[in-house]
Order: sequence, then C-alpha cells, then structure tokens
Amino acid sequence: ANKIPKVPADKTKLLAHIIPGVSDTFIFNDEKSYFEDYQQSLFGYTWRKAGWDCLRHYEIICNNCIPLFLDLHHCPETICTTIPKQLLKDYYDASGITNLLNLQEEVQYDDRRCIVTNRDLSKINDLELSEDFYETYFVYLEKLQAYAHDNLTTTALARYIIQ
Repeated sequence: ANKIPKVPADKTKLLAHIIPGVSDTFIFNDEKSYFEDYQQSLFGYTWRKAGWDCLRHYEIICNNCIPLFLDLHHCPETICTTIPKQLLKDYYDASGITNLLNLQEEVQYDDRRCIVTNRDLSKINDLELSEDFYETYFVYLEKLQAYAHDNLTTTALARYIIQ
C-alpha cells in the first residue's frame, strides 16, 4: 500500500518537532504520530549526521513536508542521488527561506561529521510569512510530492536499482 498521503490543503504549524541530534525533541513513541507531525508541519529540519543519506530526508518528503536541509549546498553530486536536491535548492531560492533562515550560513561539523550549530533552530516559528510565501510553498510541495510518487515509492526505487 502507498504510505504517501495526499498534499493537505493547509498546515497547522511551521516546524516539525524533531530536530536531528537534539535528543529531547525525539518525543514520538509510534510511527503514526511521528509521521503526523511532519504532515502537519510546513518544514522539517534535516542535515548530514553520520552520513549524507538517511531515512529522515525521505520521511519528511513523503509526509508532505519540505525538508530544510541546512547543509544541502555541501552535499556531493554523487551522494543522495534520489533526493531532489535541485528542486529543494530552487524552492529555497524562490521562497526566500534561504535568506530568512540564513541557510547559506556556513555549517560546522564535529569530529563525527555531525552538524554543529549555535543557531536557535526554532526561530522559524517566529517568522511572519506572506500569502505569496504560502502560494510558493504549496506549488513546490506539489512538485515534491509528484517527485516522491515518481521516484521514492518501493516500486520506483526497485526500478531505479534495476536500471
């Protein structure tokens, strides 16, 4: 069965609760509530931790949430090849979120190559977003969901591997 839900008409919050690497934000005890948090949120933070590719990126995308991939501009072209990196970069630029959140700010990594930031990552909750911002958001969210249906289902990934 397809677990990718339809694009919602609205969202109830700006940022998903989980912040990678911040253990006290890992509050969910079941998959359903974890996925619902992304489904209700405009954005979910993600970045490189132990490696570039991880299930979290796909969980965010497949639950109708746009990932704020803080270090996407550092990701090598040959890594995360099934993530729509250019589509995400285009959205960051078109929406202005890059400037609002200083996404191009240099990120630093610890000795395990996990992202280190002094930024208050919850500051997105304080943003006042315009109607144009929301229009751009939903245009790109639909593009992201079309990409997910075409490329991220088990059938699509099996086809990718076979090719």
